[in-house]
Amino acid sequence: MDLATEAGAYFTRKHLDVTTQPPASLIAPLQVPLMPTYQCQIGVVAAVFYAYCRVEVDIDGRKYLFEGHAGSVGAGNVNAIGVLYFPKEEWLISTKEFGIAFVAEEGGAVHVTWGNNGSMLLPLESGGGAGVFGGSGEWRRTN
Repeated sequence: MDLATEAGAYFTRKHLDVTTQPPASLIAPLQVPLMPTYQCQIGVVAAVFYAYCRVEVDIDGRKYLFEGHAGSVGAGNVNAIGVLYFPKEEWLISTKEFGIAFVAEEGGAVHVTWGNNGSMLLPLESGGGAGVFGGSGEWRRTN
């Protein structure tokens, strides 16, 4: 069974008409706790099956650098400045696994996540390409 057929069967079993908007009572409000946010800079170099990711952030005078590598498919180089948000600094800097997704066209963005421990979605400043990668790296304090 293809994915579209599987999705149609699922919605039928759930008695959902995908052509009509659900009532507001069925749409769960997004509960987003307030999290600290800090300006950061990211650079990604993707070379077909591997990517290098570098993130710099200043957290109240404590400067950190994340460097990591990831494997999947993509190509290109991107640079962006934006906001990094996370629930607890110690969780963020102890997390090694991360994921990257980017589309580097006009109006493109790069998204990096460290699971529940930190995330960033940044508009691109420069670069080109596209890719989706998952890998590991580490944070280190630079001052």
